[in-house]
Amino acid sequence: QLSSQLFGAGSRDCTFDARSSDLDFAVACHEVRGVPLAENELLLLTAWDARRPAGQQAFAVGGGCHLKSQDVGAKLKVQVWATVHETWGRPGAEPASGRRACGQVCVDFGRLARECDGMVLYQTWLALELPGDASGDQPASFQERLREGALHSQRPRVCLTICKAADVGPQGSPLLAADAPPAARVGQWGALLRSQQQHAMMSSALHAQPAPTAGDQAPEE
Repeated sequence: QLSSQLFGAGSRDCTFDARSSDLDFAVACHEVRGVPLAENELLLLTAWDARRPAGQQAFAVGGGCHLKSQDVGAKLKVQVWATVHETWGRPGAEPASGRRACGQVCVDFGRLARECDGMVLYQTWLALELPGDASGDQPASFQERLREGALHSQRPRVCLTICKAADVGPQGSPLLAADAPPAARVGQWGALLRSQQQHAMMSSALHAQPAPTAGDQAPEE
């Protein structure tokens, strides 16, 4: 009822229907936290359907990519890398030895459609599965990483948006404008609400942490 009052009645055109044909999806990375970097290293990401490893696409933090012809069986993988090569990932400029794996997330599109009220994540934090961590294929892994992304501020994590490519605006951002059509606003309501709830959890967890004692403070120079 609240969503109807705020956004009006309409269809869920912005969500993913498992019965629909293949769709093009956009993946955007807003921020990465908790990943230690050596001098001169920077972060880059790759995204691909685990069923099609040859289709990896590279992009920078603050950017994104489009994955074409995805269906409900897709298993999206997003890998975070540290590299000293600013051009890594561009055609003809990918040094195999110039990158270091920092962690990844795996998003099962089928589970996302069932558990998140449609195939949409908006500015959502997910804890990274670190190299050597074998828990990524466990049934509860995705929900656990959602919780860990909110509650464990020091854990390596990534903030992602996943949506239909058609919902991305000309500036590369998801279409979440106040003057969006009612059907679009209804379809995006769930993703917006989840993002807001997760950020509220993050704020509560941060304020619940004990304040540093005098012994924990760095000495004055």
